[in-house]
Amino acid sequence: MFLLLGAAACFSWGPITHYQFACAELAPEKTLEQCVAQHPDLIAGDDFPDAFFFDRFIEGSNCTGFTSFHDNAFATQMLISAKAWDAKSAAAAAESSSSSSSSSSSSSSSAATAAAAFNATEFALGYASHMYADDVGFFSNAIAPAATYLNWLRAWTYMVAIDAATAAAAKAVAIAVPALPSAGGAFIASVSADFRAHVDPRAPLISAPQVMECAAAWQFTLRDKTAEALAQLEVTWRHELVEFSPYNASDADEALAQLAPAKACVSRVWKRYIALASAPGARPGAVDTEAAAYIAELFERGECAPPPAGAAAAPSPPSSTPRAGPLGRFPEAG
Repeated sequence: MFLLLGAAACFSWGPITHYQFACAELAPEKTLEQCVAQHPDLIAGDDFPDAFFFDRFIEGSNCTGFTSFHDNAFATQMLISAKAWDAKSAAAAAESSSSSSSSSSSSSSSAATAAAAFNATEFALGYASHMYADDVGFFSNAIAPAATYLNWLRAWTYMVAIDAATAAAAKAVAIAVPALPSAGGAFIASVSADFRAHVDPRAPLISAPQVMECAAAWQFTLRDKTAEALAQLEVTWRHELVEFSPYNASDADEALAQLAPAKACVSRVWKRYIALASAPGARPGAVDTEAAAYIAELFERGECAPPPAGAAAAPSPPSSTPRAGPLGRFPEAG
């Protein structure tokens, strides 16, 4: 099983960098390794959009017809649906624990406990984090200037190098990519029904078994590419950061510095999105249109790309947001 080369570079950011984006915003007090280990549902959600978008390129995968789920409005619907899902799962687990201990009720209790153990809100936050990090990465052309075969081939090597640099900066030497639990498959299937009912009547429906098949196929690729980045020698990733830099960096440190504005914009866009999505009456589509306009505004002001050669960089605006992470706005994700 392998990812066909024609699409292999379409991550925008590699999985480790996606994990770092999510963890930096949602669990900033933890190291990358701690976040990955302690928030498996957040991490599982963080790269799951690509399971729908690229599984069709994986040899032997039957996960086709769901590319429309790699979508901002779908992510927002997922976040809305997650709150009700987590509340329902917790109530079912509480009811099951107080029921009789007959063999049939014991089986039901185990299922309810497993469902409650899955944190749908964290999964949804990870899913949305991926989408908005991609929006910044693709908007900036920092990863692939155009969607050509050659550019994607180059970009894949570049993104593995960025992942290796991200892991090195975080002092991460072991990152275990979590599997999607069966309750996660049922949740995503439910979200697809909500999305079709409330947002896009033309959207496809997906069953829980189909979700799990998509997850299994994508898991292989994620683990393979994460391991590749973690094993890459420093001399290799530093060379490749320069070789594949779209900004003609002269050395690896300059290449990383040139990516810093786009990474900072990911953080700014995420904070704006969370504020919009957590507001009363937030609706999929409307929230995402506002967030997209904010991204365009940041790029129009030149705040998400390195300044032209010889120009002085604009000072970063002071942050007024406490670095406590927005999980407090979503207590279900705690």
